[in-house]
Amino acid sequence: MFLSIVLFAPNFARADSVVLAPNDFFPLSDDALFQSSIDGLFVESGSPSGVFYAPVKLPEGAKITSVVLFYKDDSSSGNIEINLWKKNIYTLDNTMMATWTSSADTAAVPLIHKLSPIYGGNSVNNGGYFYIVRIQFSDPGAFADCMLYAVKIMYK
Repeated sequence: MFLSIVLFAPNFARADSVVLAPNDFFPLSDDALFQSSIDGLFVESGSPSGVFYAPVKLPEGAKITSVVLFYKDDSSSGNIEINLWKKNIYTLDNTMMATWTSSADTAAVPLIHKLSPIYGGNSVNNGGYFYIVRIQFSDPGAFADCMLYAVKIMYK
């Protein structure tokens, strides 16, 4: 005798994510002075640039639901700005999908900020675009007081 059992599971939308670690980011300028490790990314005082980029690899057709920034801002004058862009590979036009600035939160402990909604069409189209996260540390005098721990991009 052969017994067959078929289980049906409900079709729930599953959320996935991509995490960008500090060492996934590249400086915009070759002369940027920075430190990057598993503990975080920060720019050293006196650096001429505080802008960093990281490519984002997402599955075709995925719908981006949010961007989460894990950071520290212990500065009264410096900020961390985060942007998620998609860049058209044919026209080289940028579309801002999400943006946020820390506004000198002055907290020495790790903070979390979730960016949503996502603008500019949230469906991933790898045939026509590539995706970039841009981080900018704003105040050269306060670079060491601001640190990036990770960026998490949620999609379904």
